[in-house]
Amino acid sequence: MKRASLRRGWRVAWALLSSQYALMLEYRAEIALWALSGVLPLIMLGVWSGSGAAAAAGIGAAQLNRYFLAAFLVRQFTVVWLIHVFEEDALQGRLSPYLLQPLPPLWRYLAAHVSEQATRLPFVVLILAVLGLLQPRLLWLPSPAAWCWACWPSRRPSCCAFCCRCWSPRSASGASGRRPWIACC
Repeated sequence: MKRASLRRGWRVAWALLSSQYALMLEYRAEIALWALSGVLPLIMLGVWSGSGAAAAAGIGAAQLNRYFLAAFLVRQFTVVWLIHVFEEDALQGRLSPYLLQPLPPLWRYLAAHVSEQATRLPFVVLILAVLGLLQPRLLWLPSPAAWCWACWPSRRPSCCAFCCRCWSPRSASGASGRRPWIACC
């Protein structure tokens, strides 16, 4: 019984995501314009690089590049329009039919958000590719040691603890007596 409901849940999630992704692909020109509107950190990178203020602030060119590149990526993928869409749906009366369906409306809005982010990804990659062609020193990949250091539980305790508690089969007092997030991270 539980396996069947899990399978049904995956089918519903896949149907929601694929339909919302198809809807977002219809608006890909608008999403491309929204992705282009988020290039302000890259413009600021040019301003700061040309002004010499980075040296006065005590940071190197590589650190400045990484900072503004990270700001660009964070700005691209932290856009959330759900509250505006939800408010418009509630005011226009489009939320009422969603409330009558067996699926909570939250999942529809979540699928729309994830699909919008997935539709935005190719445009961001294209912008980064053009940027990489213009300035190859700007794009970089951190070493595996840097990734491990950034993701270490003592550096990100709340995020790692939350994720590992949610997906760890052991309880908080686990079989070994250790906290479960230590075993999986």
